[in-house]
Amino acid sequence: MLRDKIRNKIQEHICKCEQEVLPEARIGIGEFAESMKVVVEKSGGRTSYNLFDFVTDKVVGNIEIFQTNSGDYEVTGVAASPNFGASMYEIAMMDVFPKGLMPDRTGNTTDEAYGVWSKFFKRDDIKKKENPEWSDFQTSTDKNFLSNIIYSKAPDSNFNSLEFYDANDEEKLSIAKKTSPFYLKMRKLRGYDGNND
Repeated sequence: MLRDKIRNKIQEHICKCEQEVLPEARIGIGEFAESMKVVVEKSGGRTSYNLFDFVTDKVVGNIEIFQTNSGDYEVTGVAASPNFGASMYEIAMMDVFPKGLMPDRTGNTTDEAYGVWSKFFKRDDIKKKENPEWSDFQTSTDKNFLSNIIYSKAPDSNFNSLEFYDANDEEKLSIAKKTSPFYLKMRKLRGYDGNND
């Protein structure tokens, strides 16, 4: 009898825990730390967005895109710390608006990235249209279908509050870096008084 009660309590606890398990939390643009800025680098037809944290002095995420013949943009690579990946896509998507963003067409898109595209496909705040250059994938719901969609999202207030820096604007980057808490702390530890560089 006591064993049954204990077994039931354990089972209740397991059920409760299973209900409380949440999927990996996505960190949205509006949840970025104030110290995070987007550093944009353009070179040879490609644009790279780097989410840089000026406090930790580290890149949190990166997405690289290039403009296709249709005028829309294709993702050529993404790397991000856990929970920041989807937001990197959204930064690029909103920055190129009204043009759209599409998955890599070379077959290098990972299953994780297709998971992000699949979620974008289901979202109402993201517009979808077929890519006219890839009309042979029209009826499938597999990866080929997702690769045939161009996704676009208008900039929102969270995007508009982001600070963007041109990677070639060394003066602005230098000022941003010099006013970051990380930089100021390191200067203080090294004995600088603020009157010299």
